[in-house]
Formats: sequence, structure tokens, C-alpha cells
Amino acid sequence: PETTVGLLETNRLPPETVCHELASLTGLPTHAITLLVAATKSPAGMVQVIARSLETALHQLHERGFDLERIVRGTGTAPLPPEIQGSLGAIGCANDAILYGSVVRLDVVGDDDSLEAIGPHAVSSYSNLHGESFSDLFKQANQDFYALDPGLFAPAILELRNLDSGRHHQFGFISPEIVEKSFLATG
Repeated sequence: PETTVGLLETNRLPPETVCHELASLTGLPTHAITLLVAATKSPAGMVQVIARSLETALHQLHERGFDLERIVRGTGTAPLPPEIQGSLGAIGCANDAILYGSVVRLDVVGDDDSLEAIGPHAVSSYSNLHGESFSDLFKQANQDFYALDPGLFAPAILELRNLDSGRHHQFGFISPEIVEKSFLATG
């Protein structure tokens, strides 16, 4: 490509060294790189975080050895939180929207047995941390994402539609009470 655009989830512009590192990685001059910056609490930041619901499902499936080449197409939806004042509240709401309110639908091919085996492990309810607001969990982990169970970062519901067999498999569940409490606490 002659140019590239990147979106950074932050509340400040990156240092010039980041631009030079991206230029080195992409093989493009710095003037051909456009970086957009959006704080999590901003509408643009919140939308780009919520849009990760599909990504969380793909990541969970990949981590569990699922052949992602079997996926033909997918969609993900999650509720969009209200305007949030603080960054930590925004992080909590955005994650609660995915963990407790998102639905990911994947059209796949292949056998049904492997879908039945992997599906229950690729939703947030599989994690032993499921059921608490993300804000509370994040505080308990001293605001360290990596201290949390990686299995938590998954959609609330995963639907796998097998295009070969015509069977539909659904795993997980929505927790509207957690989403509502999260949104009302910070909105």
C-alpha cells in the first residue's frame, strides 16, 4: 500500500518514535501513515472497543485449536454504552457490553462434533470470573488486563451455524442485569 491508517485507543497522541517504528514495520514513509486517536470514553473509542466482539470469539476459538479456515463469515453485535465520564468507567462498560451483552454469529463448515466440543469453552461464561462487573474485576487485578483469566475475554453468546449440515449451535447467555447495572453506574 502507498498509505496506511491506524486507530489507537488512547487519550493522547503517540510520541514520534511510535510513528517511526510503524514506518519501519510497514516500509512506508512517516508522511504516508495516518494515526487516529480515540479515548475509550469517547463515542469513537467506545464503538471501536465494542466492535471487538467478533474478534474475541475468533481469538478464543484460535486459542483452543479451532481451524479458523473453517469460518466462512461472521458478525458480532454488542450494546453501546452511554457517554462515560471517566476512562476506567468506560473500560468497564465496554468490556461488560462484550462479556455480558454481545452475540457473535459464525457461519462455518465441517463437522458438528467439534463445534459442540469447542463452543462451550469460547464464551465468557466459561471463565470462573464470569458474573462480576469488569470494573470490579479490573480493580481486583490492580488494573492489569493480563492478571485476569484470558478466557473471560469472549462474547456472551456464540452461535455457530454449520453450512454443511444445516445445524445451528448456540453457547453462552446474555446477562442483561450486569450490563444494565454497569451502564447505569457510569452513564
